[in-house]
Amino acid sequence: MAAMAPSSSSPSLPARLPRRAHARLLGRKAPPASAPRPLLLSFPGLRAPAAQQRSAECQFGEDDGEEEEEYGYDGEEDDDEDEVEEEMDVEAMEEEARGAAADLAERLARELHIDDDVREKRKNIRESVSKHIPDSLLPKVAIIGRPNVGKSALFNRLVGGNRAIVVDEPGVTRDRLYGRSYWGDQEFMVIDTGGVITLSKSQAGVMEELAVTTTVGMDGIPLATREAAIARMPSMIEKQAVAAVDEAAVILFVVDGQAGLVAADIEISDWLRRNYSDKCVILAVNKCESPRKGQMQALDFWSLGFSPLPISAITGTGTGDLLDLVCAELRKFEGLDGVEEEKNKVPAIAIVGRPNVGKSSILNALVGEDRTIVSPVSGTTRDAIDTEFSTADGEKYKLIDTAGIRRRAAVVSAGSTTESLSVKRAFRAIRRSDVVALVIEAMACVTEQDYKIAERIEKEGKACVIVVNKWDTIPNKNHESTTHYEQDDNFCCCFG
Repeated sequence: MAAMAPSSSSPSLPARLPRRAHARLLGRKAPPASAPRPLLLSFPGLRAPAAQQRSAECQFGEDDGEEEEEYGYDGEEDDDEDEVEEEMDVEAMEEEARGAAADLAERLARELHIDDDVREKRKNIRESVSKHIPDSLLPKVAIIGRPNVGKSALFNRLVGGNRAIVVDEPGVTRDRLYGRSYWGDQEFMVIDTGGVITLSKSQAGVMEELAVTTTVGMDGIPLATREAAIARMPSMIEKQAVAAVDEAAVILFVVDGQAGLVAADIEISDWLRRNYSDKCVILAVNKCESPRKGQMQALDFWSLGFSPLPISAITGTGTGDLLDLVCAELRKFEGLDGVEEEKNKVPAIAIVGRPNVGKSSILNALVGEDRTIVSPVSGTTRDAIDTEFSTADGEKYKLIDTAGIRRRAAVVSAGSTTESLSVKRAFRAIRRSDVVALVIEAMACVTEQDYKIAERIEKEGKACVIVVNKWDTIPNKNHESTTHYEQDDNFCCCFG
């Protein structure tokens, strides 16, 4: 508000004065403290009336003194009329403010309104995704590549969660790991695999590549057996990857954009073109956090014969385009409209125990295939492997193979991040299961660590089944051996 011009009967006033001070200087009676103040909202339609009101007040203040001198008014009666007029102005402004607020709310609702068709479509997508279709009937997408290119990180990004162990070292993932994922109205299974080592390596190179130890938990195994198991490890990991590619409808070939093109990538691409030319192969150049640099990093991989797509599994850059390509290929297959969803929950059975007690062997025997890698190497299983299977009478179960659980002091002293994460996933498998199968070794009977694992199962409130494995190693056994075993002091003390 501009400063008022000087008048013969009133002094010059500053530009901004409180209303009471303004009235006091003009000799007028200030309005009572309880009188409502005008609502000056920042709506466009209210700025002009507010400015006109301030201009009128200033003009009235200039002429007020002259009118009082000319007509001899004492100002008492005019003050009452001014208060009534001011109250009437406030009511009008409040009404105008409410109208402006209603107009603004209507305009915002119009801008933020979601069409009913879009809302209904989203509802249908949620309902279709929530249906539990058996894993075996969903289309599958396999992730393959050499070690330490970010396959497990991409798997976690697609399924949503930390299902796979992600550590910045090669050879962490060994078995196939399955997880459900969806994009839009398309639901599918994602398969994480271990790194494929196609180059011929020495035994020392294989151990360094896979981070395999020959000492922890393998004291009773001959050295020749250890070396043979380590030498077979790459071929067993590759066998699991081949099984995943065979059952997949779409193959995600992951390479490292920061490391560039290497010989192993060329060998894997030749293998895919030679054996799986009838399947869709999508080349994903991982570790391209910057979209601008990602295009430059992907240029080297055009020589592989596939169209490279720069992505970042950690930040999610480019994963939307990747899922669009995946779903575009999956829609070519037959739909799942006629598939009946599973109404009953599938019971989950977690298989836990110390390392090298035969947990993976039991899983493979129940499933009837080499679902997980079985090796005398301690710590072969690392992730919690979920496997659904059906019995002869049609009953469905979910088996969860877990990593071996060592003593906490041994895990801490080893200083292995991978083993710590494996143990945590084993405890998580106990928590999300319905029944826990605690596997113990027949010759060792019940150890202190078995007792601690049983305490953890009891703490979680889960039903427990004691499985005594490697029964064939007991010498001179007969039909009474089981009775003698159950009457053993250690066994009765722990589970009696």
